[in-house]
This record gives sequence, structure tokens and C-alpha cells, in this order.
Amino acid sequence: MQHIVHQFFSHPDLLALIPFGGGHINQTYQLMVKLAGQQKAFILQQINQQVFKQPLQVIDNMRAVSQHIAQKPHYPLYNLTMMPTLTGDYYIMEEGNYWRLLPFI
Repeated sequence: MQHIVHQFFSHPDLLALIPFGGGHINQTYQLMVKLAGQQKAFILQQINQQVFKQPLQVIDNMRAVSQHIAQKPHYPLYNLTMMPTLTGDYYIMEEGNYWRLLPFI
């Protein structure tokens, strides 16, 4: 999974990558990295293609909702946005699986 992490960050210091939660749909991991001297936490998630037959639409929908919320000047809640890869995509395709990265809140 380090290969996946390196597609989101150019020089991450990987501190931890541990299974997270007890979800029954997606495979989810808590990722801890050190970036520019600061420890940061993220959620790395593999989208279950047995449940979500069109994972790119799931990713596009989440991005569209996040962009819509970002346009609201006084939205009172945290806007969960996916992290882009170094190439600007919002997912990684690794061995036929789709992965996305989110900030840990």
C-alpha cells in the first residue's frame, strides 16, 4: 500500500497504516504521515466494487457535492473533500481496485 500512498504525496514519511472501523462495505485504513515536519491523519479507502458497480461515478458524485458545498459562504459543517493525487486525480487504480484519500476528521 505504500505505492498507493506515494501517489498522493511526493515524499511522505509513513508513520502508520492500520485497519480502521468496522465497516462492512469498503476497506478502510487510517493513514498517519509526516509531511513537512507535521504529523497528518487521513483515511485511505478502497471502494467495494461488488457494492458500487461504478466507482468512478461514486468518486465524481462525492467531488461534485463537495464543490457545491464549498460555494456556500456560511455552511456550518465541515466539508469533507477528497485529496487529489500528485497528478490531480481523486483516485488511484491499483490492481483493479479504486482507492481514495480523505482527511481524517
